[in-house]
Amino acid sequence: MPSRLFHLKAYFFHRIAADGRTVRYAVPGVVDEQLLALRREAAAAGDDHQVTLCTQALSGNERARRTCARVIDDARRQRTTN
Repeated sequence: MPSRLFHLKAYFFHRIAADGRTVRYAVPGVVDEQLLALRREAAAAGDDHQVTLCTQALSGNERARRTCARVIDDARRQRTTN
């Protein structure tokens, strides 16, 4: 059985830029270790919905994996701007 550890691909999202334009940007795929870390943090914070999403992503649900990738990217962006 192949490992999902190297399940890397980019996900694309859209944001509204300061000047009102829609900007498309890529979020790199996530590895299972990142999903496990996110799930641990969500559990510690009592965020049952995020825990469920991470569990689904680890089970191969692409939509959940894409959502988690966006959460991880948003957190990374917050850390780099602070």
